Amino acid sequence: RPPPTRPSSPTAIAVWSAVDGIDKRETTTMAEVFVRGLPFDLYGPELEEVFGEVGPVKKAAVIHEKRTAATPEGEWPASRGFGYVTFALAGDAARCVTMLHGKVIRGRKISVTVSEKKPTQQELKAAKAAKQAKAAEDSTARPGDWECPSCGMNVFAKKKACYKCG
Repeated sequence: RPPPTRPSSPTAIAVWSAVDGIDKRETTTMAEVFVRGLPFDLYGPELEEVFGEVGPVKKAAVIHEKRTAATPEGEWPASRGFGYVTFALAGDAARCVTMLHGKVIRGRKISVTVSEKKPTQQELKAAKAAKQAKAAEDSTARPGDWECPSCGMNVFAKKKACYKCG
């Protein structure tokens, strides 16, 4: 089965995930919020209930520790104190930030922000290359300095070998 086509909306983000060797495509809009400062005994259904007062919630997830902890209900993974809530509409996410940011839940003040897309490895590499190119443009070589033929770095005249690649 071919994967779905890239979303046409500029606010849509395509996220690829490999599960069981099969690529699945999940499309999310900017309707996701990041919540920090959650009580450590709060779990997904309760989070969905709290944020459901703003608008319809598609998914609410509290991030947990890998190990389990003893709770009154039995053995459960301990919450790490943050999570994500995905709303059906992007407008609900924006309204959620204004309504629930700073709200106190079980004695803890929560912080709510619109979730941002995590950059891909390719985007990170491109940004790093652009930063290095700008630094090379801005740097002024002194008389006698030389450029390494392998990596293109500017090396001081008194050095016999490149400091980056040897």
